[in-house]
Amino acid sequence: MHRFIHKPSATNIHLLPATPVEPWVLILASVPGLLLAFWLYGPILDPREVEWLLAEDDSLQHFSGWDMFRRDIWRWPLGAVPRLGSLVDASIVYTDSIPVIALPLKLLHRWLPDPLQYIGPLMLVNLMLNGAIAAGLLRAIGGSRFTALAGALLVVSLPMVTMRGPGALGHEALSSHWLLFIAMWLSLKTLQDQTESKRRGLFLGWLALLVMAVLIHFYLFFMAGIFWLFWLLREGWYANGVANKLLSLTGEAAATIAAVVLAVWLAGYFYFGLIVRGYNGFGHYSAEMLSFMNPGSASLFFQAESFHGVSSAWNGWRPPIAGYYEGFAYLGLGCLLLVAFALWLLMRHGRQLTDQSGLIRIMFALGLPSGLLFRLVTK
Repeated sequence: MHRFIHKPSATNIHLLPATPVEPWVLILASVPGLLLAFWLYGPILDPREVEWLLAEDDSLQHFSGWDMFRRDIWRWPLGAVPRLGSLVDASIVYTDSIPVIALPLKLLHRWLPDPLQYIGPLMLVNLMLNGAIAAGLLRAIGGSRFTALAGALLVVSLPMVTMRGPGALGHEALSSHWLLFIAMWLSLKTLQDQTESKRRGLFLGWLALLVMAVLIHFYLFFMAGIFWLFWLLREGWYANGVANKLLSLTGEAAATIAAVVLAVWLAGYFYFGLIVRGYNGFGHYSAEMLSFMNPGSASLFFQAESFHGVSSAWNGWRPPIAGYYEGFAYLGLGCLLLVAFALWLLMRHGRQLTDQSGLIRIMFALGLPSGLLFRLVTK
């Protein structure tokens, strides 16, 4: 049986090529996001501009939760907003007010402009970080500087990101795709044969990422957590049964889980005074199997008189369930063509490509299929 199960030794682990990531590449890769944010959102990047929120749906809810939270006294848990409803205890988690921003800003309430919104500025930051971190990831796995910058431009312009912002779906927190890029980046690193300081840095990197993700949006935390879980299992496998390595890994995992649970509790995930029974949208607001290829899956949200999508190439189709607009994930024509080309390369040179790229093995064999399966499950 040993002929079929090969457990690699620590000295044979080469998941991340030693390619330096230059700071200027990250800075340059953030510029398209900066320009796109000013083009798409313009005046609402000013945090003092709030009138536009009156014409929004979800974004208005996010702002209202924050605005009530900043005016309330400090409570326990920290994210609680019991004044939000007369009979319903609530927290900034359930108004999607992004606790990682709302909590520290409440400390500065007395000195901040009133009113103040951070929805517009958040889209600016997310678009810039999406480009910068994507470029860093591509550079780290051996991509050229041109490849990294081109990839950043592609990531920034993805419809699944831009359509999450104000004026469309209004899911600002879910545009923080940079969290997932960092998870992929960390997944390519290993604890084996590392100095104690580097080992501690990787542990703290995962802990900070997961706490940050759960304080932004649980969906993003779940997806980043999948990468962490498989990374953890891989490191346990590579430990080769060495007791002190397994014990250290178990302790670090327990500490990470404890930190996440503490953050969840403080933010107010467990603070609610109303249990909704029966139909509550689960299984309705989901994604269709062809969500990546359908530019019209958000059309019902816009309630247009005639059916149309967000692509100038084709209209797409009406999804079988109206709530599928929430799963809008159209890649764009350019990205779809690149995916087709990548699949052709994989079929033609598959063994050579997979032997050279740890990213392909980790992304496609571990994290991405699991996250997609979670998104498609409806019941």
